[in-house]
Amino acid sequence: MKKILLVSEFSNKETQYFYADSFFKFISRNKKYHITKFNTNKPNWLRNFHAKIASILNIFFEFYLSGLLIIEVEKIKPDVIFLLKAEQINFRAIRYFYSQNIRIFNFYPDSPFSFHNGNSNSNILRSLPFYETFFCWNERFNYSLQTAGARSVKYLPFFADQELFYPEKIEQKYDISFVGAWDEKRELLLNLVAQKFADKAIFIAGPNWQNATSEALKPFICHKSLTQAEMRTVFCQTKINLNILKEQNKDSINMRTFEIPSCGAFMLNEDSIDQKSYFEPHVEAEYFNEQNLTEKIIFYLKNDNERSKIAKQGFEKNIKYSLSNLLENLV
Repeated sequence: MKKILLVSEFSNKETQYFYADSFFKFISRNKKYHITKFNTNKPNWLRNFHAKIASILNIFFEFYLSGLLIIEVEKIKPDVIFLLKAEQINFRAIRYFYSQNIRIFNFYPDSPFSFHNGNSNSNILRSLPFYETFFCWNERFNYSLQTAGARSVKYLPFFADQELFYPEKIEQKYDISFVGAWDEKRELLLNLVAQKFADKAIFIAGPNWQNATSEALKPFICHKSLTQAEMRTVFCQTKINLNILKEQNKDSINMRTFEIPSCGAFMLNEDSIDQKSYFEPHVEAEYFNEQNLTEKIIFYLKNDNERSKIAKQGFEKNIKYSLSNLLENLV
């Protein structure tokens, strides 16, 4: 039986959901593997310091966490260390595991080159030569990763845990919803929506929406991060679920690409080459650009049958994108 150590952030309470929770759940069901988890969650007190002080404390935490991981590896002697992001692990620890002939993999669900917003750091790039395979959700990173030292780069798309994201038989109460973190681009597009559809039921939720300056948006913002269960309910309660991509996801995919159709909900995506390869336009999802966004919303609010048909076909297509299928023979 192959021993796997899964290194990532895991939920500490039932209301939380981290991507790694689903990885652990599905891998543990495979009788070929014995899987152990190593939690890289930062303690809450470390998140409450001023940025400059926090950056210094993070360095100490990084070395402390890496030391604990080395102790755990020496204890359980895994055949495989699979990191899911885990940018807090110092590259020296990764180099040490490589010297011990342990197979090391990483799936990175953010941009490995985005240091400015905390999505990555130098540990990730300096660890690239020691990973047997670096899995990435965007094939456009492949050349840059190989140039930076990665031995092998493979494409691994996002997914929705279909045991957590599923259709609910529930009355629709929102005309338009967006669930995701604030950024300036998203505020700009949603401001257009709020001004045009001020008389509609609009719901916006996610981190950092306190940064929004648009007066038109403020009545529709829910100032909290939704739990996974709350997110599922909102998708099912909404006629039109908007998926607006971050700059790093431009022309690619994100988690909502699969989570919304997994709930049997209608998805109106920002136009994206990669997303169209997963969900056919006008058939399994619909797509917008800045020029036709309000026009598309008007059309699909008026055409319930067309909207429901696309949502149903998107749900059926999404079944093939299960995590169990993606993880088969991964390592």
